[in-house]
Amino acid sequence: MSSSTDQVAPNSYLPVPNPTTPYWRTDLHPLDSHHSTEDLPSQADVVIIGAGISGVSVAYHLSQGEGSPPSILLLEARQVCSGATGRNGGHAKVKTTSILELLEKDQTEEVEILTAFVGAHIDAYKDVVEREGLDCEFELRRSYDVYANEKDAAALRKAWGEYAGQPWTRSRQLIDADFAENVSKVMGSTTDGFPHGGEVPGRKGQWIIAGFNGGGMTMSFLLGKGVAQMVRHDLPFEEIDPIVPRFFKTTEARLAM
Repeated sequence: MSSSTDQVAPNSYLPVPNPTTPYWRTDLHPLDSHHSTEDLPSQADVVIIGAGISGVSVAYHLSQGEGSPPSILLLEARQVCSGATGRNGGHAKVKTTSILELLEKDQTEEVEILTAFVGAHIDAYKDVVEREGLDCEFELRRSYDVYANEKDAAALRKAWGEYAGQPWTRSRQLIDADFAENVSKVMGSTTDGFPHGGEVPGRKGQWIIAGFNGGGMTMSFLLGKGVAQMVRHDLPFEEIDPIVPRFFKTTEARLAM
């Protein structure tokens, strides 16, 4: 039996009853609280917990391809995209600070893999928006990393001089900026700074996509595709789409960090 200190307070893991309303949920879609059946099905081939972009991506990619898709039950504690997905800046990019933090740890290979993965997301979003005819304000445009603190800005300028010419710098420019934007967000953090994906260690038939450290829009869609491949085709993480970084795989060692 667990001690009282090990027990979770009732409903402490559920959404709060009085959430703020983020920008993305000011004009609700008809699917916001959609139920495809009056009652919950008694069984399903695949049960997905969470109707944010990760869960929706898994469901979408499970339904694609040849053959009959599995029966899918998508569960959500509140409404579609009412959690972290609806509380972010709505952009797909790798922050320059994230790249520099990896380079400081001599993780140059991870930088190249990560920037390629995020770049693939931009193409994937464009493809699915056009193919499915989604009205979602999708735009291909510039974005800015703004440093409001002069000390941080100076550190960036110095680092930029050291790493100029590396592949990841080719799509970036260092400019002066005088504006910043504040956004409301929900973040899931991990110790090593990378998200978790794949089969839960020791839990056969259970998979996870979580811990994007504020970069969910940047990495969740194609990680969802990869997990969908694992579920539908019974593949190990190592055999899913090669664009998915292999260091995203959830393991006992990473969970214990």
